[in-house]
Amino acid sequence: NVHRLKIEGLPDPTSAAPAVTLVVPCFQEASILTQTLERLASWFPDAQLVVVDDGSRDATAAHARAFADRRPATDVIVLPRNEGKGRAVAAACAAVRGARVVIVDADLAYGEASIRRAVAALDGCDMATGNRRHAESAYTVPVRLFGFLYRRHVLGWIFNRAVRVLLGLRQRDTQCGLK
Repeated sequence: NVHRLKIEGLPDPTSAAPAVTLVVPCFQEASILTQTLERLASWFPDAQLVVVDDGSRDATAAHARAFADRRPATDVIVLPRNEGKGRAVAAACAAVRGARVVIVDADLAYGEASIRRAVAALDGCDMATGNRRHAESAYTVPVRLFGFLYRRHVLGWIFNRAVRVLLGLRQRDTQCGLK
């Protein structure tokens, strides 16, 4: 079963590769996407940004395109329907040019320092992931979402435990928004 993707703004393969590519998979993030992209661009001015709209029904794609019009090192991929974060990340692979790739959630639950640590860690390993449960984690939770996130945390813990047991993983936070 072949999925055809509408890929907008693929990078020029002859242009110089950036040191890092930041991938931002998103679904229904119109209300925060521009602010997120502005922050990422200010923190990493030489980075390539790859925004993947996973079939949002709101103005997520329009916000991503408008930002890309102002910042040439931003690529936008729009999936025709919502297929999940994994599909969005896989779609981003067509546009990635950086030697190091970091995937961040659109809500930027991890700030600049955490993202920089992930980028730096890639100099000495093939893969690095954040961990919200680590004692030094700088994961932030917006107060307005605390109740929702608490319930989601309990379900996430159950899912995470099942994934770890089924796949034999030692990684404690398989759903982390920083990879």
